[in-house]
Amino acid sequence: MENYSFGLAVLTLLVTFHSGLSETTKLVLTNGDIFRFQCNVTDANAMDLFSSPMKYSYIDPNSGQKTEISTNSVSQLKQWQTNILEYSTSRFFPFEMSGTVTLANSGTYTCSRSGVIRTIELTVKELTEDVKNIYFAIAPMNGDVPDMGESMIVSRMAGDDAPAPKEVNVDSGFYLANCSAIGGIPPPLYKLRAGDSDLALSGSKVVLINSASTDLSCHIETGEFMHVLQFNLTINPGHPDITCSSAPTNIGATDAEFDCLVSGKDLDCAHFSWISEIDQTSFATKANYTVVCEVDDAQRNMKQILKIGDVKQLDFDDGFILKFENHLAETFQKVNKLMKRAKKSNIDQKDKQKTTNML
Repeated sequence: MENYSFGLAVLTLLVTFHSGLSETTKLVLTNGDIFRFQCNVTDANAMDLFSSPMKYSYIDPNSGQKTEISTNSVSQLKQWQTNILEYSTSRFFPFEMSGTVTLANSGTYTCSRSGVIRTIELTVKELTEDVKNIYFAIAPMNGDVPDMGESMIVSRMAGDDAPAPKEVNVDSGFYLANCSAIGGIPPPLYKLRAGDSDLALSGSKVVLINSASTDLSCHIETGEFMHVLQFNLTINPGHPDITCSSAPTNIGATDAEFDCLVSGKDLDCAHFSWISEIDQTSFATKANYTVVCEVDDAQRNMKQILKIGDVKQLDFDDGFILKFENHLAETFQKVNKLMKRAKKSNIDQKDKQKTTNML
């Protein structure tokens, strides 16, 4: 019986596997690589190849169906080229099958002659390549335009480990979050997240950052590669300072009021309301109560006044909440209570009467 040696090539590298090695070889290639499968016939002549030809075949891994690719050097499938290499002799015939592989070419390939079979189990994977530089930035919005001069950036350079989350202090507001990467095969997929919640299945979005925000992260995935860049957020207080006062009063008084001084930025009367602590309804809609709001031109100082027309016992039992809630979903409230004017003691009354009599 003739002797055989077997080989395969990945791209331009040819490695020969001699007959003494395992008859089955596992091989992993990438989509677009060149697959070369060489089977050498020795101690034979040309006439022997007609009576007992060299055959290449393929077995589909899903259906198990076997397809004959070639007989000797004649290919039956256009994708595969089969030939006898130039350095053949009258007793040595190096056969080779070659072709560029796609994902559909995974399966079992054999060369066989006179009952001798050599096998390659080929797996073709998608071509993947990690991204190179990654940049993740957040910039405060100035109206409809991001203020790039105030942007904060966390980045990862090609080949580096993922950076630690970047600690930043920010004001409440709307920010443009933008994440981008260079390269990557297949093209990278982006996801913006706040905590455990998805904000966008893209790399760019205008997001609201307020007192409920703790972190903002960008997730990038391409093939088996995954990267995460993150900001840890410390939110500067978004609510204004509120100081309230009221004079002690009595049931039946008509001049009781709460006077509150408010300081902050972008103050707006529409962001404030007086709410009952008992039933959570607005005093602005109730009879006997009047709300006054005054704010300066710079919107940094405000007066909030709640006037009570006729004080009832319920007013002492209730709490008067000055509530702040703005367009950024920032909320803050201050609870105020009416105090009763202290009654004068009997001793005080007697002393007053004695003084009157002496006069």
